[in-house]
Amino acid sequence: MDKIYISIISTLIIIIISISIYILIKTGFYNSIIKELQSENKYLLSQISSAESLIDFQNAKINNYAVNMKKVEEKYMQDIAYINKKYNALQEKYKNAGNVECLGMMNMIDENQRRFLNEREK
Repeated sequence: MDKIYISIISTLIIIIISISIYILIKTGFYNSIIKELQSENKYLLSQISSAESLIDFQNAKINNYAVNMKKVEEKYMQDIAYINKKYNALQEKYKNAGNVECLGMMNMIDENQRRFLNEREK
């Protein structure tokens, strides 16, 4: 007898739950939840797209900065090589001329140039 009551109660509970779900579906409760989730999904996708665009923009800026730094370093090295070439030519010219006063000035310039390069390298 107890088993019959338990099975009847279980069946009634299943019927009540089924009717409740059916009523919720008919009233559109689940549809409104689905629409809200779809709307939120679209919003999140647009946020992701915006973030990806920002990341791409920042990566382009970083790459551009790296290229510019490389160009600046190359130009700096070219300028230093040019200065050294000119300086060596002047030093050779004054050595050949045997002008002691000019050689002293050239040595002073040489010391200043080395100090400048050392400071620049830091």
